[in-house]
Amino acid sequence: MVKSMMKAYLCKFLNEFSFLEEACETLTQTYAAITTDTSLTADWEGILKRYDEEIWHTSMQDLKWKMMECKSVHGVWGTASAAFQSRFFQMKRFGFGKLQFNLQQFDSDYDKNGVKLTPESQVIAVHIPRTGTRLDRETLVKSYAKAAEFYRKIFEGKPIVFVCHSWLLFPKNREVLSTQSNLYAFMSDYDIIEWGEYEDYSQVWRLFDRKYYGDVESLPQDTSLRRAYADWIRKGEKTGWGYGVYVYKDSNKRGDEYAIS
Repeated sequence: MVKSMMKAYLCKFLNEFSFLEEACETLTQTYAAITTDTSLTADWEGILKRYDEEIWHTSMQDLKWKMMECKSVHGVWGTASAAFQSRFFQMKRFGFGKLQFNLQQFDSDYDKNGVKLTPESQVIAVHIPRTGTRLDRETLVKSYAKAAEFYRKIFEGKPIVFVCHSWLLFPKNREVLSTQSNLYAFMSDYDIIEWGEYEDYSQVWRLFDRKYYGDVESLPQDTSLRRAYADWIRKGEKTGWGYGVYVYKDSNKRGDEYAIS
């Protein structure tokens, strides 16, 4: 009875989030297979009741985004990021708008403009899912605002600080991106305090949605950003990553001096 109810719920879920028919067939078959193992049980009803509906709905979108990514990069319907996604079900990571957030401890020292961070400081890690849609400025502002409000009590009146580790924060991206682009605006929010270069192009799948095997022309070049990055690779330029700090501009706190601990 429970299995049949869960299968019905799974079908409803996949339909609600507009999963492709082929993916739905694969996932429902996989569900049928794993439920034959009686050791794999969970209080799904209890878990779902603990989520605010809007937060839950936005967070669960990641299942589809990662599935589409897995199909593009690896050729199968599934996920290559199970450990990452598990934190949504542990209620340690949440989706707000087009960004995802979770609390973590800062791993360095930071002292700038009255804001001090130590390795014990609480910060909010930001993740940028591959939604297939533009990361426009208005959407970013709303995402940060929702996350700031959600975590506000944790900071107890101290400044709310976001951090991000991503290829999008690689400083040399400014040589590729238009200053008017959405991604340039995203970068500009962050004070980039660490960055590095990759030794090869194995990480460019994050932009091109496929692995790179040495042939630039095999990479999709259907957007201005992809074309610009393909040219970057042709020139033999390095790609890389950046780690940045964004102190949220709370109008009620602006101008105050803080020390976060």
